[in-house]
Amino acid sequence: GFCLNRAFFSLWVSLLNTMNWWLPFCVSLFVSTAAETLPYWNGPLPDPSKPAAGLPMIPNSNHSLIYWANHEYGTYNHGPMIIQYGSKFYVSWYNSPQNESQYMRVVYATSEDGGVHWSHPIQMFKNHSTLGLENEPWAIINGRLYGLASSGAYRTHYAAVMRRVEGTKLGPVFWLADKVPTGYKHLDIPTYKQMDERTRKDAALYLSILTDTNVPHGGRFNERSLYKVPNQNRLVLLLRDHVLHESASLCTIPSLPPVFNLHLDMDYCRPGTGIYFNTLPNSCPVNISTPMVSSIVRKCKWSVGKTTTIPDSQTRTCANALPDGRIYLLGSQLPKAGDRDPLTLTLSPDGFEFSKKHMWAVRAHAPPIRFPGHAKGKGFQYPSAMWLRQTNMMFVVYSINKEDIGISRFPLTSLSEEGSGLH
Repeated sequence: GFCLNRAFFSLWVSLLNTMNWWLPFCVSLFVSTAAETLPYWNGPLPDPSKPAAGLPMIPNSNHSLIYWANHEYGTYNHGPMIIQYGSKFYVSWYNSPQNESQYMRVVYATSEDGGVHWSHPIQMFKNHSTLGLENEPWAIINGRLYGLASSGAYRTHYAAVMRRVEGTKLGPVFWLADKVPTGYKHLDIPTYKQMDERTRKDAALYLSILTDTNVPHGGRFNERSLYKVPNQNRLVLLLRDHVLHESASLCTIPSLPPVFNLHLDMDYCRPGTGIYFNTLPNSCPVNISTPMVSSIVRKCKWSVGKTTTIPDSQTRTCANALPDGRIYLLGSQLPKAGDRDPLTLTLSPDGFEFSKKHMWAVRAHAPPIRFPGHAKGKGFQYPSAMWLRQTNMMFVVYSINKEDIGISRFPLTSLSEEGSGLH
């Protein structure tokens, strides 16, 4: 199957401001009143029999490679995640010699010219088991950049490995946990409590803003996007369903962080990769300075997932708001199971109605697979993204056939109705 061993916890949340930025999918997916509406798909679906599924390409796009697969450094590469820190772009992904879920490590590359040219990959975390590791979303805590990784092998413990990253400089690896997970003491990796005072505070802060997303669901659901219900302490989680539509689940927790500045300079499309998410403002990464707080992961009683009508071909989906408040959904919103070509971007004016009228192909027509490997498949897959207000640009990263890592860049003005499937 497709990616059955997703990483242990999700480290992202799209908590937007009091404008209708909190409307995405969320206002009430599961409150059982007739006046409340599930997010839905309106009209015809993309047609996989047509080139690019009948979708227009995003105009004024530029595409380039971050990493070109090779035997020397590894022919399996997947799950990229992007961030800007200082003047550099950073992209992490999981890499293995040949096969999915086998000896996977986490690597990253940097760019100093806005994502055009990239450094050779640098190992951030070596694999700790036969299965290996997958990258988690980047985090900027108290002005310091951290990389994270986790593994399905840790599912009985809340644990991940973490370290500081600054350019090519790497800090010591430590467990983001109070205790070393069972079976891993031989690695001699310290817990965060054994680190210096500043690192301990950063890690404790990170732990304190995590809430579990262990959702009761009968299908295979490991991809998600998260929304906060406006003016409530409710969270809505979109789940990858096993019936080719998105599912969703609702949770109420006692408190969430306060409203924050809606005039963001940048924001990130944070894909879900496990069973925890963070509730730092601005999707974390942000530059945040917060007093020491309890490092206890909050529990949340989630409703059973219910199916929406939004198509999903079983790949990673991620979503967030654009600066103008429209909601974008990035993934493979395609009607055919396992179809990951083209990579699609769909816009909604209100976070409820999605349709082919406001849908583009980010990339289409994947090249042939060059290297054999377990769970390989054609397509532009497992995206993440960010936009920057300063340049009015959006950046989307993805794997190509689970071999190469690519990036697409385009101005936000390209996402206009005139350029979409509306005409």
